[in-house]
Amino acid sequence: MSPLPAPDYLIEAAEAGNRFEVIVKARLRQSGYRISGEQGSLEYPVLENVIIRGHMDASHCLAPDDPTDRLLEVKSMSDRVYKTWMTHGFSYFPEYAAQVTTYMWAEGRRRGLDGPVEATYAVINRNTDEMYVQTLTEPPADMDAIVQKVALAEQFAALDQLPACDSASQYTCPYDYICDRHEILFEEIEAGTEAMLKSLGDKYQEIRRMEKVVEDKMEEVKSEIAAALGARESVSIPSYTFTNKAPKPRKSLNLTRLRERLGDELDDYFDEVPIKKSIRVYPKKEKD
Repeated sequence: MSPLPAPDYLIEAAEAGNRFEVIVKARLRQSGYRISGEQGSLEYPVLENVIIRGHMDASHCLAPDDPTDRLLEVKSMSDRVYKTWMTHGFSYFPEYAAQVTTYMWAEGRRRGLDGPVEATYAVINRNTDEMYVQTLTEPPADMDAIVQKVALAEQFAALDQLPACDSASQYTCPYDYICDRHEILFEEIEAGTEAMLKSLGDKYQEIRRMEKVVEDKMEEVKSEIAAALGARESVSIPSYTFTNKAPKPRKSLNLTRLRERLGDELDDYFDEVPIKKSIRVYPKKEKD
């Protein structure tokens, strides 16, 4: 299987992530954090000749007045994603939870411990520079479940088959083109988007209701203006000019008669019109 080339927006996001990682570390150091072992490589064994490999943003991160030696993971997010993170945390970002969980266990193993190390998790808003730093005393995901998932994928690979895709987000997957979404359970809405769309749908319906009220009010005012004008077509006062004129006669093309005369030759006179997408929102009625 050949991976898809990384799209431009993904490359730009990665470059932005690298820039903001430097910013976050600088701000942490200014606050008294001691950071070392940057971009350290980690490996966690799953099966024979099968490992999970990753790169921590820093293997050692000591907070001011705190001797606990934690690893450091930094994430930069757009304003929308950052707000989702602040509301829902790892529950809406299972991939992030799995990533830092693996780092915590792998770093613990590298240090010769029987369990995971703690982590400092720093998230920065790329639009506002707002930053949120938290301490993870326990991994946010189940490491056994992560290992089992990798092992299951390897079993399918040994049979030259694909396991079912259960990822909530596909936009970074370089093998998305081989994913048969009609035969697997797959959530296509990116994390946080469903909640955002719910809010936008409510706002859309509220505006449509307001629009209907405005349209009704406008018709009422127009009727009152027409009554005030009476038979006059135009009236000017210091503030406004009111008109109530009949439009000029218009003609329309009778395609039915023209088709009877020209037949299929009529098609030669039609040009393709560019299709423009149109947003529609349809409320779902709750079933009994």
